[in-house]
Amino acid sequence: MNYLPLTAIQKKPLSLSGDGPVQLIIEGVLTKNVFQISLTIARSRYLSDVFDNYFVVDGDLDNPKSIKRFEDVVLSNFNTSSNIITLVGLDDTVSHSSFILNPTSQLNGFSKFVGITVDGLTTNINVDASNGRKVGVMIVSKEIQQLVLNKMELGDSENCKAVAVTGPPTSDSKTLIDFKTDQYSLPQLFPYPYFSVIVENCNAQFNLTNSLPSNYYNLEDDRSGFIFSPMYFNDEATNGYMNITFAYKGDQKRQFVVDVDRVMLGTANSQLDINIYDSNWEKTLSAVITGNQEGTRSRAFGSYLNVQMYGNTAARLHWSLTSSSQAFLNLVSIILVAAIMNMISD
Repeated sequence: MNYLPLTAIQKKPLSLSGDGPVQLIIEGVLTKNVFQISLTIARSRYLSDVFDNYFVVDGDLDNPKSIKRFEDVVLSNFNTSSNIITLVGLDDTVSHSSFILNPTSQLNGFSKFVGITVDGLTTNINVDASNGRKVGVMIVSKEIQQLVLNKMELGDSENCKAVAVTGPPTSDSKTLIDFKTDQYSLPQLFPYPYFSVIVENCNAQFNLTNSLPSNYYNLEDDRSGFIFSPMYFNDEATNGYMNITFAYKGDQKRQFVVDVDRVMLGTANSQLDINIYDSNWEKTLSAVITGNQEGTRSRAFGSYLNVQMYGNTAARLHWSLTSSSQAFLNLVSIILVAAIMNMISD
């Protein structure tokens, strides 16, 4: 997969080839081996981005099989007949949008696949995946290495599914958030310049930007969300070090809970530290993770949650700040369930 800003092809053609081949089967008969490439225009909200003088060539300039204007393929993907695609812009009027290239075979199973570029402006994305449709949306941040989901609404269909996943939506993608089942608050930070959303059997609306609210790490009440490392999105990411702190400034007693959904440490010097402090910066919990883990939990009362990652650490953590009364009710529920299970077993 490749994505690039359209500025990369202004007044200079760019030819790309895919690694292949893959088998093309028509009506059960193997016809030939071919690697096809799918072009998706990831349009920005800027109305100044027009594509009249941008072209896509099926093949290279010496052997073009077909030529299309970008304007003709904005609303639908362009699929090559071979493993070579060439793109060129004859002017420099487009400065915000991007293009996405995927192997066509990776998009099989989607009723529709679209791209969106977020470049400074708050961007609203409306997805129509009703009546059994399955829609993939790849969201790209231009220049800034992060995306922020501010708002999200889902339809009320019983069979509605909506998930955020790493990269373009493929079999290798890792789940970021299941919007139907996970507990989370918005806004939510994604510390990487692209991810995808898959929606099935319902409509959905997403509101995104690539700027983080100034009060994102300040907590006034109960809240929950996810902490991702850049390497969770892509193991080739270079910014492996993270040091973030959530601060609760309220007067009520609160408990931080951190679930390590998954952490993979790539090198000997990789490490994940989870620390919770009281209002005087005295530690109430310290957890140091130096090996791969899944499904562990850390919890303690406190005012500050600090998470640090070193080396090649690919991590997905779920955190929450809850009141002491809620924590007590959760404990009571666990005890009651355990008691009932013991009674049944007896």
